[in-house]
Amino acid sequence: MTIVLYLLWYLRQTDNSMRIYYATYIFNDENVMALLSFSTLIPTILGLLLAAKFSEKVGIKKSIIIGLVISIISYIIMSLFSENLTMLVIGLVINGIGIVPFTAALSGIVADIGDIIYWKTGVPVQGSVFSLASAGMKIGSGLQSAIVGWSLSIGGYVAGASIQSESTIFAIKSMQIYFPFLMVTLIMIVTFFLNYEKFIGKVKDQIRNNEVGELRNKQIYK
Repeated sequence: MTIVLYLLWYLRQTDNSMRIYYATYIFNDENVMALLSFSTLIPTILGLLLAAKFSEKVGIKKSIIIGLVISIISYIIMSLFSENLTMLVIGLVINGIGIVPFTAALSGIVADIGDIIYWKTGVPVQGSVFSLASAGMKIGSGLQSAIVGWSLSIGGYVAGASIQSESTIFAIKSMQIYFPFLMVTLIMIVTFFLNYEKFIGKVKDQIRNNEVGELRNKQIYK
């Protein structure tokens, strides 16, 4: 599950590679790229300052789902107003807020899954779990770059051209809005299967007491 989450998360970031194209060919102004970037970055940075308290109050899983729902709403806004700069910026700001809980929780989820496996088997696999997560990150980053290139190629992008075809414009919008929209939706589906939160505290207590593998108390699920 960790590799899937990291894979989807990094695949979602096709918009990072596409902003310069979006600014240049949708809004005909390369300088708009900075606005598009900061519209997501600043809300995310500010949100991360409050993420821990929010997750502590409502729970990790619930906070992630709330955030992803907000993110999905932002993509709907951006899909409906893909060529309206004001509305696109509003959508990006909302998205920057929505992705905060998942961004803040991802490393913690990986650590928790490693602890659960160790608790069940008695084999310390935390390092391996983080390695899998790292693999998901690298695979996702590589695929993300490839998908962006394939999309532009299929769309008929012509480097240096001042005007691009409708198929290229659609490819640019797809990588900026539609594909990340799909990835966020898939992340939310995967998140629904994260049901360990109610017993992870007891798991960590047993690990501290060396009650792992056959020595663990299997009744903590109840």
